[in-house]
Amino acid sequence: MGEHRNITRWREMREAFFRGDIEPALALYAPDIVWTNDEAAGPQAGRHEGLEAVLTMLGAGMEAFDGTLTQKVHETLAS
Repeated sequence: MGEHRNITRWREMREAFFRGDIEPALALYAPDIVWTNDEAAGPQAGRHEGLEAVLTMLGAGMEAFDGTLTQKVHETLAS
């Protein structure tokens, strides 16, 4: 059995995002997305409602890390 299609789509979106290509992310996020970060997220903490607000928050986070942000994914669940 191969990788679940949702994991494949998420992986492709994530890889594109870290290359600076946000179009794949836009295709997966609903216009009324709600993204919540806890207080550990610093200036990006809180509730971000709507695609534009989420993109602004993600962009601010990437800018804060000056292109040095990386992630290591240990597990992914999909249904």
